[in-house]
Amino acid sequence: MSVCVLGFFDGVHAAHRALLKRAVRAARARGEKSIAVTFSESPESLLAQKEPMLLCTFSEKEQRIRLCGIDELYLLDERHLRMSGEEFAAEILRGTLDAKVVFCGENYRFGRHAACTPRQLRDFGEKYGFKTVVMPLLKRDNESISSTRIRNLIANGETVKAKKLM
Repeated sequence: MSVCVLGFFDGVHAAHRALLKRAVRAARARGEKSIAVTFSESPESLLAQKEPMLLCTFSEKEQRIRLCGIDELYLLDERHLRMSGEEFAAEILRGTLDAKVVFCGENYRFGRHAACTPRQLRDFGEKYGFKTVVMPLLKRDNESISSTRIRNLIANGETVKAKKLM
């Protein structure tokens, strides 16, 4: 049995860390292992669409995730990108990982073409026996913290602002 947390976690910024730590606390309270479900490469590069600017290497990402207390990483690949959201929920979350609780941020997308939302994850959880916890976006200076926002700040030379969000 496990508590899973879903995301690409590029940069493992402040909002990611809050999500990861909340999942770790839930896992410990339940006496279960915590698993971060993520990609070692960006979904865009796996689909050969483009190579995005990343905020950290996979090695740095793994280290930062583990510093949040996560027990294991489950790495997704191009095969998972081709699964429907329901296949992912049934085969990976319920089947392979035996998830009892699944955490994600409110902007999380999954399944083929990133077509599924946290609302659908919650529906699949009801069907397959896991609880879904959707965390609202964390904000600083009245703006959501996101990897995209941080990348945009860096691209615009606003590295001090970007660093505050990390």
